[in-house]
Amino acid sequence: MNLELGNFFHPPGPLAGKINQYMREALAMKPVSVFNLASEDLHVAGESSLGDLTETDFISTNLVAPDNGKYGFLKRYSIQEGTLPNGWPVRIGFLGIADPRMVKPNSGFTAMEPVDAIKLVLPELEGKVDFLVVAGEISEETADQIANAFPEVFAVLRSERGFRLTRPRQVNNALIMSSVERGRMLGRMTLVLNADKEVASYTYRYIDLNQRAPENAALAARAGELK
Repeated sequence: MNLELGNFFHPPGPLAGKINQYMREALAMKPVSVFNLASEDLHVAGESSLGDLTETDFISTNLVAPDNGKYGFLKRYSIQEGTLPNGWPVRIGFLGIADPRMVKPNSGFTAMEPVDAIKLVLPELEGKVDFLVVAGEISEETADQIANAFPEVFAVLRSERGFRLTRPRQVNNALIMSSVERGRMLGRMTLVLNADKEVASYTYRYIDLNQRAPENAALAARAGELK
């Protein structure tokens, strides 16, 4: 399973419409399992037929969408099921956050404070998931608040606005990891569980998407057409 933290689409500007058309095409060619809708995605969320991309769960735990019928595809959370190498089934619940400070009034959306929104949705997930991940547009301060408020959260994955690469750290029971802006890095986190399905240890790896990273054949062909 894979995850998009948000701010995937290009912000408004002279070339945004064309760029975002290609971004949507890329998402259709190479779907992600879970996509957190963040502040810069909101201006295209209702106009880009995201609901047609049925292989992707679009989520936000703290956004309140406009009441215009365009956002029926948006879920409060996603539960992804898989099997561990030793055969154990696992259910991972993903909660998505948009930074309330970055949600613009002209987007039509409003955003709850992250901790308050998570408190509201947790009862719905009781008994349905083995692990909880909170992901999205999350400051370091908010990440610490979430980790300290919710011991059931085992990872907080936060998007970074900039080129910093922040070393992962543990707060309470949660591992906090950060990305680098605009998909310049892929992150991989590997968890080692004990017999009680508790996280015993973890490793992480960042992959720099530079010219040495292998191309996806379909996306490379489309890039050639555009040139």
